[in-house]
Order: sequence, then structure tokens, then C-alpha cells
Amino acid sequence: MANINLSQSVREEKSSQQKRGIIDKGTSISLTILILTFLVFGGIKMYNIILGNKIAGADKQIDAQLAEINDSDANRIVDFQSRLDQIKSNINSKRNPNEMLDKVGRIMVQGAYLESYNYGESDSQISLNIVANGFEDMAKQILNLKNEFGDADLISNSRGDNGKIEFEVEVPAVK
Repeated sequence: MANINLSQSVREEKSSQQKRGIIDKGTSISLTILILTFLVFGGIKMYNIILGNKIAGADKQIDAQLAEINDSDANRIVDFQSRLDQIKSNINSKRNPNEMLDKVGRIMVQGAYLESYNYGESDSQISLNIVANGFEDMAKQILNLKNEFGDADLISNSRGDNGKIEFEVEVPAVK
């Protein structure tokens, strides 16, 4: 029995080394995860700054191109847009200025002709400048317009240099 070791210190040393190894591994894993988290966060912040700079550059480029457009081009674009809006409105309301012009053309009397035609969408009126051979033709034409459109307002009339009667009539734009 001479080789029996009754000392507990060797066992305590081994168990403390095992505990210290587990603590060292846990600490190193936690620190590694923490460092990776900070690196990912920093990378996202850098990417956000880069994207902000790209957006600012694109905004500057858009502003520069808008500054290049002169007033006449802008007016032309706005005019084109207003024409498109007018066309959409005509399609939605089922009004066709050409059909109304055809209707006016069908009811013209023998001694009169249409000099100008203006279709106003905003006030839903058709303005007609008509030239007639005499007052009788003018009266017949106004009567035809009243029968077709329901109302015809004589705006003005005068005798032209050639002796013919020139008059302006407004009629409602009917569907």
C-alpha cells in the first residue's frame, strides 16, 4: 500500500483545467460572434452611405437635365399633355368633335357655308362662323341649327365686303 495516493489536489487541478477550458472556449466564441456582428453592422452602414451618395448623384443629374429643358420645350410638353387630357375627356364623355362637324355639315342650307368651327370642351359649346348669301339664308341656317342642337345663340352678324352676311352662332355640344 505504499503506492496509494490519497491526495485530492491532482483531481482538483484536472477539473479546474477542464472548467477553465470550457470558459475560455465560451468566451472566445462569444467574442467572435460579437466581432462578426460589429463587422456586419459596419458593412451595412458603409453600404448605406454609398447608396446615399449614388442617390444624391442621380438627383443632381435629374436636376441638371431638367435645367436643360427650355421653356418652349416645356410648353410643348404641357400642350401635348393638355391635348391628351382633352382626348381622354372626349373618349370618356363619348363626344366626338368630328361627328358634330359632320352633323353641322349635313344641315347647312344651300346659300350658306361654314367659315370656321371651334369646339370648346370647357364650356361644351360649338362656335360657328357662317357666311350666307342673304338674311333669308341666315335665318334658315339658324333655324336648322336650333332644330338639330336644341338651341342656337346668334353672337354677331355683319355684312362683308363682298355683300354676303357673316354671322357667328354658338350651339351646345350634344352627345
